[in-house]
Amino acid sequence: MVRHAESDNNKSQRASEAKIALQKRAVEAYQEELAWRNLGLPNLVGAKAICNRFTNLHRAETGQIIKLNYATIINHAKGKPTRAESNAARTWLTAGKIEAVIAYIIEVANQGFPLSHRRLKEHVDEILRGRLGDDFPVSGVGKKWTQHFVRKYSDYIYTTWSSPLDEKRGRAVNPHTNEAYFNLLRKTILKHDISKKIPTRQMKLALLKHRVHESRSLGVDGKARITNKLEAAARTPPSLSQSVLMVHRHLRL
Repeated sequence: MVRHAESDNNKSQRASEAKIALQKRAVEAYQEELAWRNLGLPNLVGAKAICNRFTNLHRAETGQIIKLNYATIINHAKGKPTRAESNAARTWLTAGKIEAVIAYIIEVANQGFPLSHRRLKEHVDEILRGRLGDDFPVSGVGKKWTQHFVRKYSDYIYTTWSSPLDEKRGRAVNPHTNEAYFNLLRKTILKHDISKKIPTRQMKLALLKHRVHESRSLGVDGKARITNKLEAAARTPPSLSQSVLMVHRHLRL
């Protein structure tokens, strides 16, 4: 359901981007007409005619109809900023910081530790607080900021449901993480005298109880997902019961 909603948002965003691009071409064409007029030459085409020309041109190229407002073309030709430019000037993050945040989301997701919306907000707040200092609000970016960010850059990132147990024992960042995990597991087994014959049904029921804590996590786009089953199997970490058996065998319990 969520992916479908995001798809609808993507369509709206792409339509907006197409209109902005077409509008830019029309503005450049009208500016050329103004340049001819400034040279004392007759103004051959007006703003309305240019809007109609580019609307028809776009329909011939794509089959889609985008209507342009001649008053908007005139204003932008005179130097008035577009809505996209105005929004960019008011945005919290610069273009470079946006790329850095997206790269960070993808990096931690590929490592098996996807960010939640709350963690993403904390990360962005930290960046902006370091850059803006006291000028940045104490409350940080708005409550819906991360949702808008993910929706806008959904070509690179997407949201999915996850629970605290999902991916937590996943693709370890380095061997030290693996070593720390098994050392902790070893101490827990010895301390609580955990048998290697753990009832599978009881374990599954215990794991299912944690599903009530599901939350949204951020991952990379579909193109970056693992599609090779052998690769996926090779990167799939052992389950808790398998880990217990591995430790038992190592300790010869």
